[in-house]
Amino acid sequence: MNDDVWWLLGVIAGDGYVGKYFVEISDMHKENLEVVADAIRKLGCKPVITKDARERRYRLWVNSKAFADLIKGLGFPIPKPPFNHVAYVQGLYDAEGHVEYWRPKRTVRINFANKNWDIIRLVIETLTSIGVQKPYVRYSSRSYRVQLYRKEDVTPSRRT
Repeated sequence: MNDDVWWLLGVIAGDGYVGKYFVEISDMHKENLEVVADAIRKLGCKPVITKDARERRYRLWVNSKAFADLIKGLGFPIPKPPFNHVAYVQGLYDAEGHVEYWRPKRTVRINFANKNWDIIRLVIETLTSIGVQKPYVRYSSRSYRVQLYRKEDVTPSRRT
């Protein structure tokens, strides 16, 4: 499996639902789903994006038992080893993460939330493995939250 597949699995784990015969992913921004649709097309499936006016969001559907079985077979929601942890966590962050300016410390804060402790633990381990020294974790509003706000953790690397 290539990195795009592990990224896609992270996106589905964050914003998706896997049924017996279909996979659905929802987002408020159609542009985000178009990126996901491109990754799905590379796997030979045909995603359809529709607008849900009631909830003011878009839904991407893949009506394919084979695709749903592939996603489940990879270990959805947490992949079976071996897999690319970094690509998977990137997908999770693309689905459920957000960046904000944190006024009290005058810095950027990167946030991620999920109810599944196993996913949170995997995120923490992955972040630590790529050099994030102190991911802050707390439980709030029925979800675990991982926050990065140390300058060293939120500033892009200047490596060449």
